[in-house]
Amino acid sequence: MIETAIDSLLINNSSITDLIGDRVYSQVREQSDGLPAVTYQVISSVRQIDMGGPSGFVEGRIQINCFAATILAAAELSEVVRLALSGFKGGAAGVRIEAMLLEDAGDLPAIEPENEQMSVYAKTMDFFVLYKE
Repeated sequence: MIETAIDSLLINNSSITDLIGDRVYSQVREQSDGLPAVTYQVISSVRQIDMGGPSGFVEGRIQINCFAATILAAAELSEVVRLALSGFKGGAAGVRIEAMLLEDAGDLPAIEPENEQMSVYAKTMDFFVLYKE
């Protein structure tokens, strides 16, 4: 599963864990959990076929969100994650990743509805991942 590979790449990188500890979450981070933190989710998975049928390769889009108490801390964490993941090629948690490239990045603000103040700052990145199932 690509989720297991992404989790492994994030949690086993000391540059990332030096900033966030073990705060890596699939899809959702509870508001009560500490900061900084990272979430990841699969946006799409397109299975490739060739003339012989399924090739076993998948083109996926993975979103990584970096949360922190300040915009500068979120940007720093985002940069560390980008450097760790963009261009990665190899094995992770039993998944063979052929290519992992940053496609898009931006801000992901979170506003508290009751007082319209920023409660947490976040950067989001979408990665293209070609991997073998």
